[in-house]
Amino acid sequence: MFPLYLLLFNVFVIFIAWAGKLLLSGELNPDYYTLYLPLAHGHKFLGLMVFLGGLSSVISMVVVSALALSTMISNNLIIPYGFIKALNDSNPKRNAQRIKMYVELPFLY
Repeated sequence: MFPLYLLLFNVFVIFIAWAGKLLLSGELNPDYYTLYLPLAHGHKFLGLMVFLGGLSSVISMVVVSALALSTMISNNLIIPYGFIKALNDSNPKRNAQRIKMYVELPFLY
């Protein structure tokens, strides 16, 4: 289903690029067609909505990337190397409890 989802969203890109090539000058950057098309026809409010939608999209991508990076750092650096003295290989349940609750970790006090 995911490839179908991607195909459906990319169908709109074809028509926006086509309209941009037909209606706008050739020296404009094609990345901005969605912003230039409404502005070229006097629809300032629609242009503002397009800009705010793009800004919202960029901010969400940065937030998701920051969360993914912090999770990777936590899972691959902090937990394995930061808790190396407190964790025991023979008791995984106790290790999970210590990591989740920070209970009885001598270096945190």
